[in-house]
Amino acid sequence: MDDFVTDQVTDLQLDRSDWQLVKFGDVAIQQKESVDRENTDVTRYVKGEHMGSEDLHLREWGELTDEYLGPAFIRKFEQGDILYGSRRTYLRKVAVAHFDGITSNTTFVIKANETRIDKRLLPYVMLSEGFAEHSIRNSKGSVNPYINWKDIADYEFLLPPKDQQTQLAELLWSLDAVLEQSLFLLKNNEIYIESLVENNLTSTRVKGILNDYCFSDGIRIGPFGSLLHASDYQSEGVPVVMPADGSGWCNK
Repeated sequence: MDDFVTDQVTDLQLDRSDWQLVKFGDVAIQQKESVDRENTDVTRYVKGEHMGSEDLHLREWGELTDEYLGPAFIRKFEQGDILYGSRRTYLRKVAVAHFDGITSNTTFVIKANETRIDKRLLPYVMLSEGFAEHSIRNSKGSVNPYINWKDIADYEFLLPPKDQQTQLAELLWSLDAVLEQSLFLLKNNEIYIESLVENNLTSTRVKGILNDYCFSDGIRIGPFGSLLHASDYQSEGVPVVMPADGSGWCNK
């Protein structure tokens, strides 16, 4: 994926002669607003475990009524803010919030300085190899290493002019949309297969071909990409799960 993104960026043929060396602290603003959990309209919280490695999307969160949260969960974030796990930065936990909520004080809440950078580009700066290497190198502690804000604020990188930032941001988020669509289709396929198995293999007999078979005895999953040709299908033989109608037979 990284190579593909690099190729796509190269295809833009951007002129880098006027890119400027900046510090992360010049383009990113740390948010430190606290929230009183007993007196707030916010209902959701995010833990470090809710954030995936190298995944800009928050796919999990908790409700404030779910469990007891310790006193560290006071940091407020708003929709569009970037959440960054400051512990074990080698995990590269960077996520863009799509709702308002709270998190712990070990998760940095970050806004883009939009006078300097397109806010859509900033999350990808934080996912870059250079940013990750800088964070890991400057982390403190051995058992549960952490990074201080002032240390990541010193990270330097080349920043293109605003018009090129827009091109890069649009490209990167377009690629993200394609990936998300692929994940959506994959998940739907998984649901379909689970439903198919549940509907067709829960009884002791399926169309006369399975009788008193355990799942592990009667089913063998072939390697992804294996193809059956038209000549392989027949009216009896080895049962096959077919996308079209759910069942069939083949001769091997």
